[in-house]
Amino acid sequence: MGGSKQLSWRSEDSLQRAAKIRAITNFALLQNEYRDVELILEDENYDILGLEVLEVPERKTQASVFTLQAFEIANEERDEFITGNRWIQLNLPQ
Repeated sequence: MGGSKQLSWRSEDSLQRAAKIRAITNFALLQNEYRDVELILEDENYDILGLEVLEVPERKTQASVFTLQAFEIANEERDEFITGNRWIQLNLPQ
């Protein structure tokens, strides 16, 4: 019985952590310098860092104010790092 309860608690903790990471990832995809997105999570364990803008493709047909940017979600306490790409809006077309 005791082992089943411990397994259940660990499973619940894992599910809560996965849901929190998913919510933070969704927030990171929406967040950029040109949008005001309300912070719905008050978890300070994860930091969202905007990284470099990705290289412009070799063959581009016209200038655009949108580009892809790499981002990283980091929880240094748990040594967790999640990276991805998101669309951002630039001031001027490139």
